[in-house]
Amino acid sequence: MKYSFTFIISMIFTFSSCSNPGSFEIFPVKVNLDGQTQRYRTDKESIERTYIDNIESVRLSQRQQEGYVVNEDSINPEISSGYWIYTPYALRFRNDYKRVASPVRTDERISLAVDTLTYSKDSLYCVALVIVKVKNDMNPDFEIPKDSCYYDGMAIIGMRKDKYCPFYLFPMSIWTIIGDHSYRIARRELRNFYFNRIKDFASWDGKYSCGIGDPEFFNSAPDFKIDSLGCHLFESFNDLGKRYQYYNYQE
Repeated sequence: MKYSFTFIISMIFTFSSCSNPGSFEIFPVKVNLDGQTQRYRTDKESIERTYIDNIESVRLSQRQQEGYVVNEDSINPEISSGYWIYTPYALRFRNDYKRVASPVRTDERISLAVDTLTYSKDSLYCVALVIVKVKNDMNPDFEIPKDSCYYDGMAIIGMRKDKYCPFYLFPMSIWTIIGDHSYRIARRELRNFYFNRIKDFASWDGKYSCGIGDPEFFNSAPDFKIDSLGCHLFESFNDLGKRYQYYNYQE
């Protein structure tokens, strides 16, 4: 399936790192910078590839725990703390309701498209709106699918040391789309939320005052607040009132 991508760049202020749908006519902010289009494409492809590789790493790690021989070089140990982010795609329920690693390679079952990227002014931070396509199969050992495929939508925060490096990826899990039958509907709803409906939305960490296309987003979003360790809040997650730090993970 061939996807179309919308090129959107937001010129926005940013904090320093702790480590080294409706109608969309108003969304695009056109910027004419040498190399910007190519960098956008490179970043998009890098995020897509990294996310698929991370899912495969979790799948192989689980397969290994189940007693299968796997290629250990394909397992990224840094994924451990972000394990739960990838389990919906790496693991599947058998007919006996036991959750096990998918027997199918990730790139044969999962495809991922970065629909939209918005950047901070210095391009060291981004928000990526991502659509995941999951192909169902008729393996009799697993749950029987209703449709041949379904689509999920999510937002990911990227952070890097300089604009020529790949992004470290962190989930922005305040709102996601799960199991939609239509790519176009999933895309429309995802963009509508993160550009429009997110305004006045409250999370564990605070309230959002603008969408990801607003020039003040990277200044005002609670995800970019700095914690007592000098790290952004998006670099950790809240579980039963306690914060746990992600490890940075990238390709």
